[in-house]
Amino acid sequence: MLRGDRFDGRLIVLAYTAGGFVPAIIEPRPLQDVSAIKFLGTALVDRYPELKTWQVPPPSTVNYESQVIRSGPYRPLEHAGLDNAYPILQGYKNSVGLGYHANFGDPLGFFNLGVTAAYTPTGGLPGNERAHLNVDGHYLFWRGSLAWNRSDFTTSSDPRK
Repeated sequence: MLRGDRFDGRLIVLAYTAGGFVPAIIEPRPLQDVSAIKFLGTALVDRYPELKTWQVPPPSTVNYESQVIRSGPYRPLEHAGLDNAYPILQGYKNSVGLGYHANFGDPLGFFNLGVTAAYTPTGGLPGNERAHLNVDGHYLFWRGSLAWNRSDFTTSSDPRK
């Protein structure tokens, strides 16, 4: 640190603690009893010299053209398929509906479509409010959703839900 116009040899450092980096002052002194650093790779090769022969060939020796399955533009809808599907229980105006949810998509995630279809058999609902359909999806940068008698996994006393 500077004291007046002299440097006294001390250093300001940041000590790493559980609370983050904390400023500290040290007086650097040469150490006499420092042991050499052992590198695991070097120690293994010294003990087992045959490891020196385990070499990975350079990339230029690999014929990547033979590994190409298909070339051309990637069209997400051509690769779309069913990802998963499972039964669900949903709530609609304090009634319970039984349904199914299915997810469709392509392996790279450019296209995703989630479809939920449910039916509420009880609860005194009019016939046109017993079926429920929710569709949510995205394609590239486009998003959209569609619902008929929207329901979800929680029940509500709010009749507008």
